[in-house]
Amino acid sequence: MMPVFPLPCDPFDTMMLLDDRPTHPMVCGAEFVFRGTLRQDVLEYALGRAVRRHPIIGARVAPAGMGRYQWLPGTVPVRVHWDQGSTVTRPPCFLPFDLSQEPGLRVFVRVQGEISTLQFEFHHACTDAGGGMAFVEDVFYEYSRAVSPEISLGDHRPLRQGLLQTGRQARRSMINWSERLASLVFEHAKSLDLMFHPPLPLPSPHLRIARPADTDLDTANFTHVVCQFDEQASQNLRHLASQFGASLNDVIVRDVFRAMGEWIDQFSPGTPRQRHLRIVLPMNLRERVDSALPASNKTGYAFLTRALNSLGDADQLLQGIREETAKIRRFRSPHLTNARIAFLHRLRFALRAMLSERFCFATASISNLGDPSRRFFARFPRSNGRICVGDLLLEHVMGIAPVRPLTRVTFNVCTYRNRLAIGLRCDPTCFTVGDAEMLADRLTRCIHHSADRPASMRRAA
Repeated sequence: MMPVFPLPCDPFDTMMLLDDRPTHPMVCGAEFVFRGTLRQDVLEYALGRAVRRHPIIGARVAPAGMGRYQWLPGTVPVRVHWDQGSTVTRPPCFLPFDLSQEPGLRVFVRVQGEISTLQFEFHHACTDAGGGMAFVEDVFYEYSRAVSPEISLGDHRPLRQGLLQTGRQARRSMINWSERLASLVFEHAKSLDLMFHPPLPLPSPHLRIARPADTDLDTANFTHVVCQFDEQASQNLRHLASQFGASLNDVIVRDVFRAMGEWIDQFSPGTPRQRHLRIVLPMNLRERVDSALPASNKTGYAFLTRALNSLGDADQLLQGIREETAKIRRFRSPHLTNARIAFLHRLRFALRAMLSERFCFATASISNLGDPSRRFFARFPRSNGRICVGDLLLEHVMGIAPVRPLTRVTFNVCTYRNRLAIGLRCDPTCFTVGDAEMLADRLTRCIHHSADRPASMRRAA
């Protein structure tokens, strides 16, 4: 096996390091709720095995000169924070990492009766959602083999650590020069849009929210509310999307735009209607050949921008979103990629200026995990649609994306057992838990309105 370290941080890794701040750490994660009791010794064994297969997860960061960084072998093991009390405890907040001293993963377990909650927190410099789920699959695989060796899970996902040196750059597959030219025109048009149409941040209902004291961070920094949709509503949304030739994510993006527009109408009613909202969509750039890539970042950012005065016609809004996302997928060309980040980093202060807390990156972000269980290479058994991990039954899954200054809310989309769930994580310096619940209720109404539309609605052209 070729040596992995020292491994240069790629431009996306570096951007996540520079965008990290104590009030808004670049920490993402995923939460899994099981029926059954997690075993501490087995979980720690499975984690150790998985970290050896995904070396960046256990690594540390060090300067490499000229404003660059590198990954070096870690010296501190991943720690499992275990809570086995009988009282209901608040989930741990996403506190900052010191990647020079500790690995970019924390694991939290809460066991309450017959329910076990397993929460992974990753520093985003280490991995994106796709890499994080590959790591989680390895943990589940090793746990299941240790607890229930008689159950066949099929082959272990093959990983090639050498791809961390060579396989993290996005590939383009243009058929001919005309497609390449069309892609460049589309990319530059979007770049001009990003520069000359700064988006609105989502307004706070309050003049000021005091920053929480350190002792209150666990209660204030994890402002996360989940909207659950039953199987029928989820199926109706997919049917609506198919009538427009769109994706389920396109429908969710449309309804998020409309919910945010209603929020601005209520809490900032004098806002000029030509002002814009912007949603950032992380785009997984992995292809089939990347299935052997260990946990790392291989993602880009796509941006969708809409004026407030364009949100009134829901059908037209969805058609426009469908057309724009189709171009992004066709050209596999998000607007912020490793190449563009590297270019900004070479310009003196350009990347840091873009990451300034005074720069509104986007009004909100939408991260869609899809159905994480369908990404698994291993064949985990199922019971009534639920995945079995050893003697545990997986009941619920939810991803959690980071919040940055002025991008005050992230919408985290997940589908499991054919049921859609959307988690909202809000900036605690601007929104209370009650505010987050109010915004979640508004989004839920918009999505139920979409799900309840009659089947005879007109199709997209």
